[in-house]
Amino acid sequence: MLLLAELPQNLVYIKSIDTEKIDKKIFCDPDIVKGVSEITRFLLEIDDVAEEPTQSFQIMYHNIQGLQTHAEDLKHNPDFRRADYICLTETWANQELICFEMMGYDGFSFAQISSFFEDDNSYYSSLKEMQHGGVCVFYKLSTETEICNLASNLECIVFKISSKNILVATVYRTQKYNLGKFLENMEILICKLVDLSEKNCCNW
Repeated sequence: MLLLAELPQNLVYIKSIDTEKIDKKIFCDPDIVKGVSEITRFLLEIDDVAEEPTQSFQIMYHNIQGLQTHAEDLKHNPDFRRADYICLTETWANQELICFEMMGYDGFSFAQISSFFEDDNSYYSSLKEMQHGGVCVFYKLSTETEICNLASNLECIVFKISSKNILVATVYRTQKYNLGKFLENMEILICKLVDLSEKNCCNW
């Protein structure tokens, strides 16, 4: 899951997607297609947006299901290499990957599953024992990127793109995470993002 929060006086545009191309690459259950078509659109789609190299950036999100296993795939995929930010979930990573490097990316933020949840809560402590999970972010624009510290019992990394005043949250939910509790914590996270956007800062 990827969340984008625009700060005051900034616009985020979503490019239109060539449906023929996307249909060749993505296959899913008809119920999912129907559900996605009914989702409320919060951002307008702009067909023709004038692009300037200094005014645009690309964010790539991927559930990688093992960063170490798929490291070479990631490094050689041109779609990822073109992105300014790569947001990954289910890294299944341990402390050994804390210095993982991607050519062309001068920034890296990594968090293990054990770092997300409270120690003094039995339910959240049980989530810390899971083998998979974990999120990370690679970024080329380190001078424009600020990692935000928003602890909220979610597998989540939040960063701010300073030049655009945009907050981005990469979130992962395991099926073992009770949906009700997850949504409660998502609401807390979104409230924090709104508060930070109003304060135009990255510290909670």
